[in-house]
Amino acid sequence: MKLIIAILLCSSALALEGFEFLGEISFEQRGFKDDADANTVDQGSTFTVIGEATYENGNHYLKFRGFGRTDTEDSTRDWTNIEDAFYSYTWKDFSARAGYITINWTATEAFHPADIINSRQLDGNVEYFPKIGEPMLELKYLLSDGAITFYYMPQYIEPDFPSAKNRLGGGVDLQAPKFREGNTVSSDEYGDQFAVHFSWSFDQADIGLHFVQHMDRDDPIIELGGVNTFTPVFFEKRQYGGTFQGVFGSWILKLEGAIRDYLDPAPIQTIYGIDTPEDYSTVATGVEYPYELSWGHEITFIAEWQKVYGLATTVATRREAFQNDYLVGARYVFNDIDSKEIFGYFIGDFNRHDEYLVNLRYSQRLTEKLKVIVGGRYIDAPVRDTITILGLGTFDDPKGIEAYDEDHQAYINLTYFF
Repeated sequence: MKLIIAILLCSSALALEGFEFLGEISFEQRGFKDDADANTVDQGSTFTVIGEATYENGNHYLKFRGFGRTDTEDSTRDWTNIEDAFYSYTWKDFSARAGYITINWTATEAFHPADIINSRQLDGNVEYFPKIGEPMLELKYLLSDGAITFYYMPQYIEPDFPSAKNRLGGGVDLQAPKFREGNTVSSDEYGDQFAVHFSWSFDQADIGLHFVQHMDRDDPIIELGGVNTFTPVFFEKRQYGGTFQGVFGSWILKLEGAIRDYLDPAPIQTIYGIDTPEDYSTVATGVEYPYELSWGHEITFIAEWQKVYGLATTVATRREAFQNDYLVGARYVFNDIDSKEIFGYFIGDFNRHDEYLVNLRYSQRLTEKLKVIVGGRYIDAPVRDTITILGLGTFDDPKGIEAYDEDHQAYINLTYFF
């Protein structure tokens, strides 16, 4: 269905004069530390195409942005995604959008408790998985210093889970998901979801507040249905939260938080026994401090912290990858014609001091239309617990980023813009 919509929108755009089109083609080679497991793929070569077409005529606006990827080593990583494919109409202080839309509510660099509208493609950096465009209707009314926006989402778009072959997967192939609606659990992916977002800008600060009632796709409970049969079960929830960004002198302060209230939290049989979603809250705070060097370069120091409230530590580590974690890092910008930049950070855990993640990348333009990114990640998060499943045996029981322990990787990415 999404591909049909994409083709129709692109065909319409190509038939119109004055539309704008841009895109990029990239090749990425990545390699992981050998895990001595013949069932996983330690090397990958991917080709990615991103296209964006827009058309504007008076109050009318059309946009399509799509993504396609193929991996020559692992076909389970082949993926297509429509990030945006919508029609928008603006009239005075009112605007409406309908179609596939990607929403961004985050303020922080790595921890994003408020940014929960779109489902995710879970083959990427755990700090910020790519978003999947979702069908929705958006109605916005502009205020003097902000806006109030209403969203209606009619379909539960499931996350794209990596396969057992993928080094960034969970080691098992999951079944098609189930959705808990009221007193029923089914595979029906259609249902009513709503959200309201209020934004306000004043002086040198921005505030965003939201209320959402939707099918939560961020924290599934994995149902054990039999030997090697694992099914993600998603639950309806209400979420209250918001974001704040403010400039105070040379400092930039960021705050992001959410309260999760699950509806009809029915018990599910899991590898841990009976498990039930519990209400909890998450708060992320961050600061940035930019500093201009005398020779024209600029360095921005970054620090963040995220904390989960309302859950026991063992449960929190199953629900959130970062449950009491901090980030320190810096972005070094050369401010030259080649857009050279170095960005790196360290993520540690206040509860588990020997667990950490290091990310470092360098990027620059080689020509006006060609860009290179070289980077690497180092993850040291030893698994602490084991679990015994009757009839299956005893296994490691990774929680949080323990699932990525020693998934060290290096990569190079070449992107051509057109």
